Amino acid sequence: MSSMEALMEKIRSRVDLSKTLLDTAKSVRIGLADKRHSLDIQDKEIYRSCLDKLQASIKVRTTQGLMEKLETIARQMNLESLQNNQPSLNQNQLFITSELFYMDIMIDNNGTVQTVVIHHQIPPKGSVSYTQNCPEIVECLTNHDFKLFVKHLEGLNSVYKLNCGGLMEKSRAWQVLCNLEEDLMRLYKAEQSRSFPKDLNQIIHQTNHGLVEPRAGGLPMKLRIFLSPFQLIDQEEKKMLSLTEKTVISKDLGFSLSVGIESSEVEHV
Repeated sequence: MSSMEALMEKIRSRVDLSKTLLDTAKSVRIGLADKRHSLDIQDKEIYRSCLDKLQASIKVRTTQGLMEKLETIARQMNLESLQNNQPSLNQNQLFITSELFYMDIMIDNNGTVQTVVIHHQIPPKGSVSYTQNCPEIVECLTNHDFKLFVKHLEGLNSVYKLNCGGLMEKSRAWQVLCNLEEDLMRLYKAEQSRSFPKDLNQIIHQTNHGLVEPRAGGLPMKLRIFLSPFQLIDQEEKKMLSLTEKTVISKDLGFSLSVGIESSEVEHV
């Protein structure tokens, strides 16, 4: 008997010992259902961390996949999530909630994000609600830019991270911040009505407020006050970037100030 025939005979003798995929799957399910070994807190954290890494690696292709991805992000940021799906109406709704605001995300059956609305509630009983339409978040979810989506949620959370006592005091933070942003935008537009430079370089360096960028979803309002010429050099393409407002904002060039509310132990402005 040749060595090849001996090898084939050895393989044939092991065929009966191999398990089918169904048998393997059954063994795995039995092992998972075995309650004799209970996970401790550290095991559960490792298990959850592994699941989160798997979730982050999976490419979103379906409506349900997108909603599960957003639910995972919400949980990692200690936020609650709730689904309200109506497939017959081509509507899938996901709420991401905290004590003082909730985000209403509407997704169709094809996985296209239609609208994102943030509601800031004023206790008691949520009698007053400030509604914020967010096309910027729609765009970032459409592009599956989940890192940017996390930044939006972090920005919203930071508004309410104050040392004051109850929900009523914290809820006023959004109203105060909105009034401040509106006042800054009025001053910026009033300055534009006078002898306002058209050159973007002069707007950034020579006007009172620099280049004012309105709030975009959870991202704060910014006052861009300095831009180094060296930042306009594209080292990869070996060329100069065009000095436009879109380029400066999209690439986050220069030095900017973020408008926000800072938590403090003492009262000050």
